[in-house]
Amino acid sequence: MKNPDLDRLISSEFDLPYAGLPSKALIIATTPRTGSNLLCSELWRRGRVGAPWEYFNRSFVVPQLSRRLGCRTRPTYIASLIKQRTGRNGVFSVKLFYEDFQFYRDDLLRYLVGAKIYYVHLVRNSLDDQVNSFIRARRTQMWASTGDQASPVNIDRSLDSPVERYHVAKGLLEQHTKWLSHFERSDVKPMTIVYERMKFPIDLERIESLLGVQQDEGAPVETPRLLKQTAGSSNVFAK
Repeated sequence: MKNPDLDRLISSEFDLPYAGLPSKALIIATTPRTGSNLLCSELWRRGRVGAPWEYFNRSFVVPQLSRRLGCRTRPTYIASLIKQRTGRNGVFSVKLFYEDFQFYRDDLLRYLVGAKIYYVHLVRNSLDDQVNSFIRARRTQMWASTGDQASPVNIDRSLDSPVERYHVAKGLLEQHTKWLSHFERSDVKPMTIVYERMKFPIDLERIESLLGVQQDEGAPVETPRLLKQTAGSSNVFAK
């Protein structure tokens, strides 16, 4: 389902003045249905870590943003993206699923060669809830909710097939395992945030502290506010 608010986030409205190559990079390493867009949105609204978003989502974001930036190759896309979305304090932030990280990794890390990279590993404890959320989002095509756009409720779970649930769970676990392997191979010790225990502004402040950014390094940004898609009958702010 089309959401104009999400389209706004990758429009020129939220491009940033050129600040040079990034000195710090935040990679939110995660899997689908962990509240990653919500975390990005709340970080972005504080204005201290650039403009974190799912810029390497090859299904929705990359085609649209590539057209706007006039990019036809991975290197030119990444170069233009970093130019337009790095904060004035030198921070570039992005959310990545492992399959997209693997696809863009070499080119992305080449452009971040002069930046210190920080990882936040966002996970969800309940695989069953994560699978339910994924199937619901895929069925309704509502991957995020903003403003008055309520997430659909009363999805008939009897329509879920055991085979579908198995393959979704398998895919989520494989991505999670690949992130862990990447961290081990690269000798990376990420900050881990658990979806079920995620709290704002506490976890936002933890991330900013990890990067060493100060309160005076940015100003609030009025982006469209994302809502937490609950398992119940309504959307709530994650506050």
